[in-house]
Amino acid sequence: INNMESRVLSPCRDIDYYEAHEQDIRLEDITSDDINAEILRMLRYDDWNDGVNLINLSRERTNAGDSSRFAIRENDDCGWLGYFIGRSQKLEMMFFDYFFPQERERIDALMVGLCRNQSIQRIQ
Repeated sequence: INNMESRVLSPCRDIDYYEAHEQDIRLEDITSDDINAEILRMLRYDDWNDGVNLINLSRERTNAGDSSRFAIRENDDCGWLGYFIGRSQKLEMMFFDYFFPQERERIDALMVGLCRNQSIQRIQ
């Protein structure tokens, strides 16, 4: 990724946008449920209270209490998810149970953030 592309997380928002709005964004407004909001909170503050530094991207949660499974739905902002993944310094593992949303810009926003991460040691 060249320097210009590394600053862009979505066609409408670049890294400067996310950095400028990070403190103002309410996680509940950019996610489809409380568990997804909590996962973004853990990424935002690198606060992995259970010691398991992993995220599982999925279409749905099979267990309602699964706190590591981010269920990507229509109301989930993949740009913010990618931004928080990209800046996490403690996230170690990513699992994909779900291929990705159909909209190309949502995939691009997520992947650019993922590529910015320096802490992930395993992707499955």
